[in-house]
Amino acid sequence: MDFLVLTDIHNRWVHLETMISLAGDLDGVIFLGDLLMQGSEREAVSSAIRSFSKIHEAAKFTVGVPGNGAIPELVKCLDEIGVSVHGKSFILDDIGFFGVGGTPDTVSTVLTLRAFFKSEIRPAIELHEKALETLSVFGVTVRNDVFMIEDWSEAQVKALERFRGPFDHTEEEIHDILIQWYESMSDCSVRVLLSHIPPYEPILNPKFPEGVSTGSKGIADFIHEYRPSVVLSGHYHISHEFKIG
Repeated sequence: MDFLVLTDIHNRWVHLETMISLAGDLDGVIFLGDLLMQGSEREAVSSAIRSFSKIHEAAKFTVGVPGNGAIPELVKCLDEIGVSVHGKSFILDDIGFFGVGGTPDTVSTVLTLRAFFKSEIRPAIELHEKALETLSVFGVTVRNDVFMIEDWSEAQVKALERFRGPFDHTEEEIHDILIQWYESMSDCSVRVLLSHIPPYEPILNPKFPEGVSTGSKGIADFIHEYRPSVVLSGHYHISHEFKIG
């Protein structure tokens, strides 16, 4: 089967007609979250829903998950049109789709990022300016060609709450959601995990937005334990492929 996979559109619809055409020609559409930019106005929300609905109506079949910027209206829309597999499953022939939208809670993600750099001396890699700016907000800087970690107070950790997204989950919640719905598809020969956030990788990679994985440990642990056939994720705005286990 051939699927059109869409992610992180952020209300940029310059290729909408092509998307609609491909949706009708292929076997289905898979959506991995983030139709909008966070904080979008109501008019932009309505526009995104209308555009996505056109793709859905053209497709033979559509499944997807909400992104980290998913506001209640979008989450509700994906549920009402029967697309969302966040905490659900959908079976097409012998292929089982299941998934989890959103991201791990921001505080845990940043603390995991800091722990990665703190665990050992890590030589600096070449990163673009925006990545370095983001890392500095999280107390990670480069000195003498080595990543350095600032000591943080409890107040600085608590201040991370301001970065929480509208569709955050704990790693335990993510793991439990995936287990529940994976087991419901035991008769499927192919089981496809859809997530907005990628699984966590304990590596440095200049392609990542921050140079280091901000993925989900809950998803990574689930993959190690249950070995789904395929995992598709969005969020990073890059093309990236790797194997776990």
